[in-house]
Amino acid sequence: MHLLLLLALYFLPAIVAHARHSVSSTAITILNLLFGWTGIGWIVMLFWALLGRSWDSLCYRHPQAMVRSPARW
Repeated sequence: MHLLLLLALYFLPAIVAHARHSVSSTAITILNLLFGWTGIGWIVMLFWALLGRSWDSLCYRHPQAMVRSPARW
């Protein structure tokens, strides 16, 4: 049980990145695996996961931007 909790805590940046649908979730997961043990790397990955752009923000279009301009004859 404790091991599972420690693994979840270690991979918290990757979990947050995947939950937020981050654009860089794969990179965050790989770098967290490699450098998360350093402490500083873990903090950097966590900030990157929290502040990074998500796919949802890239795919959202403002309703006014979807209005087509009238065709000119």
